[in-house]
Amino acid sequence: MSVFAWGCGRYGQLGNGLLDNQPLPIKMDLSFLPSKDEEIPISVTCGSHCTFVVTSKKNVYVCGMGRYGRMGEGSQNDRNFPVAVKLPAYIANLSSRFTHSCAVDKSGQVYCWGSTQALCNPIISSVTEDTATSSRKEMGAGKASASMADILIPASIDVPLLDGMDRALTVACGHNFTFVVTESGMVFSWGNGKHGVLGHGNENNVARPSLVESLCGIRIVGAECGSNMAALLSEDGQLFTAGCSKEFALGHGPMSAPVKTFKPIEKLFGQKLTACSCSKGEHHRHMLACTETGTVYSWGDGSKGKLGHGDINPVEWPRMIDQQFFLGQRVVKVAVGGLHSLALTEKGLVFSWGCGSDGRLGHKDSIGHRYLYKEASPRLVESLSMLGQVTDIDCSYYHCAAVVTTKL
Repeated sequence: MSVFAWGCGRYGQLGNGLLDNQPLPIKMDLSFLPSKDEEIPISVTCGSHCTFVVTSKKNVYVCGMGRYGRMGEGSQNDRNFPVAVKLPAYIANLSSRFTHSCAVDKSGQVYCWGSTQALCNPIISSVTEDTATSSRKEMGAGKASASMADILIPASIDVPLLDGMDRALTVACGHNFTFVVTESGMVFSWGNGKHGVLGHGNENNVARPSLVESLCGIRIVGAECGSNMAALLSEDGQLFTAGCSKEFALGHGPMSAPVKTFKPIEKLFGQKLTACSCSKGEHHRHMLACTETGTVYSWGDGSKGKLGHGDINPVEWPRMIDQQFFLGQRVVKVAVGGLHSLALTEKGLVFSWGCGSDGRLGHKDSIGHRYLYKEASPRLVESLSMLGQVTDIDCSYYHCAAVVTTKL
């Protein structure tokens, strides 16, 4: 198993020691991992200008931009090659977005790190003196005092109402806000409440994990967050969204008022959804979702063809992308950037479409066309299919990554 990354490489987020944009997938340097399959990459997460890799031993490695301490390796330095995240336990789930990152370990403990503006009070109160001292040492003398507040090493936080009968299952980071879903299906959120994205019925900021009460009685199994929007997936396959509704991004049709409590997408009733992904951009928002039968729906702003319907028109309600674009294969995962989209099929093929600037689509046609290249329909990333079968994908606004079972 190997990790390949492509797109913007300015801060080392592609993990190959280079700082150049890469229009074609290039192998991340994980040569430090034990040989003979003792420890192999199994999943990848693209944060803002950084990339996290989780291995079979549930260790986490990261490369890219270190600003705000978003990488959790103890400093604010950029890293051109992957280094270990300083997590105290094996990780089951990880999420990273704009200025902060969070993870859940196998026991259900939640850890967060990065900008305290995004993390709010629970993370500040939970930082031990040892963690704070270590962070100060890593920062060194002469750094701005504002940076001293950033959490450079993952620190545990407490989620209320959880006991031995329930524990955190998954975590999702947005732009200065965070969601946690528990094994029993409860949802907690905290952070910046602008646009009502936290789902508490108002736009208030929330300093500590708070139960999303309107969803009590509905078993939630997954969460995805974007810049100012959030989506929750229920056990029976319904998709609920909240936050900024402009550009039709929430799938509720032509409305502009914020959605402050999670609302099911009516046009998807009758479909059992299994995965979704939210736009990473503050503007030109869109969303993708796929069903248990492998069909993909998209909606929102259509800039650069990122909705995959062959044009740049906006889509008010969820609209199915023609299955022929995926060679008739069932799609099992989708990933949304800011102006581009990815899809992974059950046979390990990756398709990309939308804006090709900085090489983020992974197609050789983008070479020499940094700002003008785009694809209005899903297109196979051929170089990945030549390498082997892809088992996981993710993308940020500017770059993408994939875990590949290599043929060699």
